[in-house]
Amino acid sequence: MTRIVRGRSIERRRAGAWLGLLALVTLGSIAYSGVLHAPFAFDDQRNLLENPAIRWQEVDLDSFRAAVFESPSNRPVANLTFALNYRVGGYEVSGYRLVNVVVHLLNALLVQFFARTTFRRVGGLGPNIAERAAWFAALLFLVHPLQVQSVTYVIQRMNSLSTFFYLSALLLYIRGREKPPGSARHIPYAGAVVSGLLALGCKQNAITLPVAVWLYEAFFFRDLDRAWMKRSAVRLAVPLVLVGGAIYSVLVYGPDLGYARRDFTLGERLLTQPRVVAAYAGLMAFPHPARLSLIHEVEVSTSLVEPLTTLLAILGLCAGVGFAVGWARSRPLLSFGVFWFMLQLVVESSVLPLEMMYEHRTYLPLVGVCLAFAHVWYSWIAKTPARVRVADGLAIVVTLALTLGTLERNRVWLTAESLWADALSKNPGSVRAQSNLGTALAMAGRFDESEGHQLAALAIAPDFFEAHMNLARLYLHQGRAGEAQRHLERALETRGADPEVLADLGAAFAQLGRSEEAAVAFETALDLAPDHRRSRYNYGLMLLGTNQFEEASRQLVEAARIEPGRPETHMFLARAFAGLGRRDEAIRQYQEVLRLVPQHGGARADLELLVREMPSRSSGDAPPVERPPQSTRSDTGAIPRR
Repeated sequence: MTRIVRGRSIERRRAGAWLGLLALVTLGSIAYSGVLHAPFAFDDQRNLLENPAIRWQEVDLDSFRAAVFESPSNRPVANLTFALNYRVGGYEVSGYRLVNVVVHLLNALLVQFFARTTFRRVGGLGPNIAERAAWFAALLFLVHPLQVQSVTYVIQRMNSLSTFFYLSALLLYIRGREKPPGSARHIPYAGAVVSGLLALGCKQNAITLPVAVWLYEAFFFRDLDRAWMKRSAVRLAVPLVLVGGAIYSVLVYGPDLGYARRDFTLGERLLTQPRVVAAYAGLMAFPHPARLSLIHEVEVSTSLVEPLTTLLAILGLCAGVGFAVGWARSRPLLSFGVFWFMLQLVVESSVLPLEMMYEHRTYLPLVGVCLAFAHVWYSWIAKTPARVRVADGLAIVVTLALTLGTLERNRVWLTAESLWADALSKNPGSVRAQSNLGTALAMAGRFDESEGHQLAALAIAPDFFEAHMNLARLYLHQGRAGEAQRHLERALETRGADPEVLADLGAAFAQLGRSEEAAVAFETALDLAPDHRRSRYNYGLMLLGTNQFEEASRQLVEAARIEPGRPETHMFLARAFAGLGRRDEAIRQYQEVLRLVPQHGGARADLELLVREMPSRSSGDAPPVERPPQSTRSDTGAIPRR
């Protein structure tokens, strides 16, 4: 009889597991499938669209090395996944987002494993209720609206993928720890080390993993043995993170930690972050879409009472830590959740000169919060079989409400205009939101509105580099080269010699007919960055416009090498080769344009004209065709800048 009851219990748990998995996949797909085709945003520009290192034409050792060592961000594992995305589908955004959603689903599944394992060790819940609570924790993590920025924002795969390896490492450690003495513990331990290194290769805040392992060991294997905690903390976890973090900070940011380029000091950041951490906690508790934003402009704290909420936040966080210490034995999951939350924010909410606040930083901290909340939920409500059903029903209501919030938040990401309009509505004084909304409007052809937002940004911050650049590019697009020149010269005063500015300044001089000054600007840009594609491209167009076909072809060949697959580069390179009488090479370039854009009427017309005017010759000395190039518009980098 006992065997039959146990068998039925196992069958119920299996059915519950399949039901939970179905709910996870279904809700995750509903919450995120609508944004698969939303455009790239914000830092996707620098790390993906302007990153030649991930553009794998061939999967070989050189391509691998470029993605790992030459990408803007020093996060090689994540960069490799972006390179594979490019290899499969180029810059088709749905492929990148699909990978992000799959990673998020896998993370939710790891949260379920982590919660189930931990709830079993803590006790207090029966096996069936613990299973329910673990699935509730996973679903909370999956559909929480605060997660949108880590999933929908393509470049934040660095964050979610790091979490995948981080949780995998922790679970492997637990698996090894639970093995009896004398068994093959070294296998899961070795897997934990490898997963930890992969997590670090996705995002550097994975350096906290040793402390997370120590914290888990202390709570759930050592029963908070004070003597062991003191010995082990001094010997291992704390020194490792402190020393490693200090070395990394100095190597990456320099002796001043990079505060020279910030408009706040180290002391001001340390004073401000308690308010930011409190804000993160508030968003976790009440993640209404009206409270969420791509960016949060945070008032800098200059003293304990300026603003007064600084002191209140510090006192609140101290109280939270105090309660966690007090609850450590009576409510270990709740205490662990608080310490986990604090630990996972210690890198990005402490001394590093990062932006004050971003929602994607809550992705890993939310894991511990979901575990604690789900355990408390079922511990307090599910006292009897009838109340278990009440707990399940309320859990379903909460999960569906959060899913609706995620759907609503994801609608904001459908266009660049809606994303930045939302950010500006929630941060009216944000110079970044003003400028980026202006550029999004320019891309939509709403040039007057765009200009107004860029000027509004400069009214807030007269030296804001991005607004000067965006206005200059808008004016270049409209043929207002003189006005563009003024803003580019102001940008040079603000930033110093910069190939981005010089590439556009050369284009402005070219529009004004000042070829010698344009050439100087382009050459200076290429001295600073020989592989700067836009400088090569704009220089090539200027030379093409003055029938300097040989030099134009050299610059355009380099531009095509730096960033393959841009049809306009191949189009004008074809015209340069035609001007030199190099018929076969010109035909190959036109064919490449038509391969990339089969309906490109200009390339088709030029190719037909070339075949008629320049019959094939066996020798390479065909007379050049000196007809002026058409539509040689400079590349003004129209995608929004930060």
